[in-house]
Amino acid sequence: MILLWALVLQMSTQAVENPTRFHLSGLKMGHPSLSLDTDAGLLLMELTRRTHVDPPNDAWSWVSMENLFQGSPFLWIFLGPDAKVDKEQTLGIHRFISAGGTVMVEGSGDQRTGALRQLREAVFSNTSEASRVKEDDLLTRTFYILYPEYAKALGTVRQAGRVVWIESQQPLLDGISRMESSHREHLLRSAINVVLYSLTGSYKDDMTHLKYLRRRKR
Repeated sequence: MILLWALVLQMSTQAVENPTRFHLSGLKMGHPSLSLDTDAGLLLMELTRRTHVDPPNDAWSWVSMENLFQGSPFLWIFLGPDAKVDKEQTLGIHRFISAGGTVMVEGSGDQRTGALRQLREAVFSNTSEASRVKEDDLLTRTFYILYPEYAKALGTVRQAGRVVWIESQQPLLDGISRMESSHREHLLRSAINVVLYSLTGSYKDDMTHLKYLRRRKR
């Protein structure tokens, strides 16, 4: 009985320390945008309203290379055209992925395609391209069914059968709070799919969300 109570206390303590798996971390690399806090807040609000995953108010945290492992197992990198990719950053991101983390990278500015390629090739020395997401890929239908023009902007890198890297050749979250409503809606759907796919892996097989899907269909 004492042992059982000790286990319950240990589980309760862990639950307080990690109240939800829906914590997200953001990393700015040469990115000058001043609206990212607002953009991240909008994503958290819509995650709560639409998917009922109920992330806490402090679910989004900004990290640096020094405290990368103190954040979420999901890392959203905002890559600016002035990003300087050095060996220390490359090794840090590689270790994060090797420890089980998933990285989402979006570029901004006219040089975003080159910056994405540079970072990807630095992290994965044997990978020169990210695989384009197909229309029937789970990422395109994790929660929303994405339109092809939005799905094709996404690419992934897999390791040992797991998607460890997702990239967008167009800004996905940056500036989303200021965008025209219809475009913002489709980008939000893409962002929600990325988060749920990254943090659950098999969300479509998770029956805990079934009652919410039924409610939406009524």
